[in-house]
Amino acid sequence: METISGLRNICQKPKIESREAIGYNYHGFMKRCELRISIYFTWIFLRLGMSANTVTILSGIFGIVGGFLLYCRSIWIVILGIIFFYTYTLLDHSDGEVARYNKQSSMLGKFLDWYLHLLRDAAMFTGLAMGAFADKPSGFIIICGFLSVLTPIFDKSIIGCGWTVVSWARLEKMQKGVETIGNSEGIDFNSDTTLSTEEDGRKSISIIMILVRGVWRVAISIFQHQWSPVVLIILVIIQILVNLTESTSFDFRPILICYAGLLGPIYICMKLRRAIKNKAFDDRYKLLYSKRNDVNVRDYFFY
Repeated sequence: METISGLRNICQKPKIESREAIGYNYHGFMKRCELRISIYFTWIFLRLGMSANTVTILSGIFGIVGGFLLYCRSIWIVILGIIFFYTYTLLDHSDGEVARYNKQSSMLGKFLDWYLHLLRDAAMFTGLAMGAFADKPSGFIIICGFLSVLTPIFDKSIIGCGWTVVSWARLEKMQKGVETIGNSEGIDFNSDTTLSTEEDGRKSISIIMILVRGVWRVAISIFQHQWSPVVLIILVIIQILVNLTESTSFDFRPILICYAGLLGPIYICMKLRRAIKNKAFDDRYKLLYSKRNDVNVRDYFFY
C-alpha cells in the first residue's frame, strides 16, 4: 500500500488538475481541509478492499442518519448529526479517490454520487423540520418545514431535468439522422451570440452588485451542501451561548426552518427565472459541440 503522500498523487492530483482545467477552485480553505482529511478515509477503505460504490452508499447512510439525529432534542446529539453530515462530505471525496486508485470509474457510480447529494439535503431539512415542530408545534412550522425540504429537491431538479432535456433532444436528433458532429438542426453554431454565462462575465459589475451577490450567497448557504454543516455548527454555538448566558431554552431549529421555508421558494423562482431569461437550456445544448477550452465548470448549472 502506498503512503498517504503517494495516495494523494494517485487519487487526488488527477481530479484537481482536471477540475481546475475547467475553472473549479481547489484552493479554498474548506476544500483543502476536506481533501487533507478524506485521504485517510480512502487509505482505510483501500485496506478493507471496499469498492467506490460501497463507499458512496456508506456516505449516503451517514447523510440520512445525520438527518435523523438533527431531530433529537439534545444539542449534543444534534452536534453528532452535524458531524455525520461533515463525514458525508469527506466520504463524497473518498469514493472518487477509491475509484481513481482502482480505475473503477463508472456511470453507475457517478449517478449514485449525485443522487445521494439530493437525499442528503432532503434528510437534513427533514430532521431540522421535525426538530423544529417538536419544539414549536404549529401549522406554520409544518408549512415552512415542507417548503424547506422541497427547496433542495427543486434546486437539483433544475439541473437534473435540464440535462435530461438536453440529452433527450440530442438522442432524438441522432435517431432521426439529422444530427452530425459539429452541427445540429435548429441551432446556429455560427452565430455571433456567445453563451449567456460568458456574456455575464464580461459585464462590468458595480461594487454594490458585488456586495449584493456576496450577501445573497451567504443568505442561501444553508441550501449548499458544502456549506450547510458550517452554518449549522455556527447556529449550534449561538444556541449554546444564548442558553448559558440567558438561562433560556432557545432552539435554533424553528427559526432556521421558518427562514428556509420562506427564502427557499424565492431562491428557486430566481434560479428558474434566470435560467429561462438567459436561455440556459439552449446554451447547454450548444456546449455538447464546444471545444474543451470553451467549457467551464459553471456551465454544468442552469443559470
